[in-house]
Formats: sequence, C-alpha cells, structure tokens
Amino acid sequence: MSRPRTTYAVLGTLLVAFWFLAGIGQGDGASDSAANVGTTFWVCFGVTVLAVAGYTLALGVRALLGRRVGNP
Repeated sequence: MSRPRTTYAVLGTLLVAFWFLAGIGQGDGASDSAANVGTTFWVCFGVTVLAVAGYTLALGVRALLGRRVGNP
C-alpha cells in the first residue's frame, strides 16, 4: 500500500473540494442543470467518504493481521 499520510491528504482534499462544489445549484433560483451538477458532486462526496472508510478498514485489517502473524 502507499503511504497512508499521502493517501489521507489526497482523500481529505477531495472531500473538501466535493463538499464545496456540491453547493452549486442549492439556492432558490437555481436552474435544474445547476442542481444536477450539485447532486453529482454530492454523489462524488459520498463515494469519497466510502473510499476513506474502506481505506481505513484495510489499514486496520492489515495491522491486525501483521500483529497476529508476528506473534505466534
């Protein structure tokens, strides 16, 4: 696996960017196409949250398996 700090930095940056971009088309006078763009970024935000959770889970499993193998 790559360096966790770098991976979390990239995923964190994506989370913030998608969160800000999801605000497009959220006002009262927004057009349908602008609302669709905002919805698309909300989906991207959700997928990124799942990626963070999956990566964290993978690191945890790897750490547990490493301890188990190292200590018979």
